[in-house]
Amino acid sequence: MAAAVGLVAALGVGGASTAAADQDRAAHVGVLARYQGGTINLAEGWEDARICHQRENGQVHCYGSEAAYRAGEDLPPARSGDGTLAGEDYPQNYVCLWDGAGYTGPRLQLPAVGGAHVLSDYGFEDRATGVVNRSGMFAQIVDDGYDDFPSLGVPPGPGFPDLSRQAHPHGGSWDNRADLVRTG
Repeated sequence: MAAAVGLVAALGVGGASTAAADQDRAAHVGVLARYQGGTINLAEGWEDARICHQRENGQVHCYGSEAAYRAGEDLPPARSGDGTLAGEDYPQNYVCLWDGAGYTGPRLQLPAVGGAHVLSDYGFEDRATGVVNRSGMFAQIVDDGYDDFPSLGVPPGPGFPDLSRQAHPHGGSWDNRADLVRTG
């Protein structure tokens, strides 16, 4: 996690110095989300939530199903029905990450507003197995486990349904290795 703080500062997110980022990190131990009428700290667990969606205003809401998510966010039913959704069923201007291959399992949706999202704050560090970028911006997933902070570019479009098929520069694959999402 300390490496993620240094990376965020090194990437110039918010213009914060490393010391300021460390101080901010000490005060912030996770993203709080609304779920089933209460509040959960995503860094401590998702309970049985399947979708956590950060709105562009910074608020995070989690849902137990696709239907609950669509109703809670005032979205029409998915065009592709139940099961694996079509690309157009995911929100525009977002980067979506899945815990399962083929766009299955729990899903984290982050607004592509420029800047970085530290995935440990969302309880999603080293969990991403699939990723889609539905924004008009270039996105990256970053592995902070190395001094050179390797990244995988995720251009707008269909994304990567199975990160185990994407080679990691330090060996193996990108499956379950993303620690940060950067857009802009």
